[in-house]
Amino acid sequence: MLDLNTSTRLNATQALAHEYLKQYADPSDEPVAEKYDQSFEDLELDINQWKELVFNELEKYQHHQLAF
Repeated sequence: MLDLNTSTRLNATQALAHEYLKQYADPSDEPVAEKYDQSFEDLELDINQWKELVFNELEKYQHHQLAF
């Protein structure tokens, strides 16, 4: 099930249907999420640009957590 290649990796629904995990799955009570956008991984950025993106993402996450 662990596959680093995103084009061949199982999604959550497929993984929960796998023989190893199916005992934990309840198809009638499984949430469905939007597909994860990992297009940022294809960006050609220098170190400082990556640092800025990560910092901005952490800032958004922290502000989101503080709002609760």
